[in-house]
Amino acid sequence: MHVVEEPRDSGQIRELFDRFAVTANRGDLAEWSQVWEEEAKYFAPQTPPLVGRSDIIFGNRKWLSQWQHDPQIDCDEIQIAGKWAFVCGRITLRSTHRKTGATTYTDGKFLAVAKRRSKHQWGLYRFCYNSNVPPIGPYG
Repeated sequence: MHVVEEPRDSGQIRELFDRFAVTANRGDLAEWSQVWEEEAKYFAPQTPPLVGRSDIIFGNRKWLSQWQHDPQIDCDEIQIAGKWAFVCGRITLRSTHRKTGATTYTDGKFLAVAKRRSKHQWGLYRFCYNSNVPPIGPYG
């Protein structure tokens, strides 16, 4: 497999993660769902795997609607191989409950696989992250 990083593709991958963060911040479930491929898999700490876009959306609906998020996603490495992109980086997240004000923090790293949808668009196919610190806040 020939792996190459094309500047345009790398920019599109970064835009995908920016869209992930911005729509999570807004709590926009409909737009956030469009980041994911239909056959995506989502692996988050302390939860069972979520398989398929509908399962990912169902599993995150309260997380998006009841919490205000302030995510920062930094793509440290992007490798493109045909219709696949392999991405690793860092994620920080402060989430505040919209009604109670309770806050939880995540500081971690992620591995992801994106799948090319068209010449100029990518979707998340696999997303796995963990935390560098024990859970703090109502999730912990």
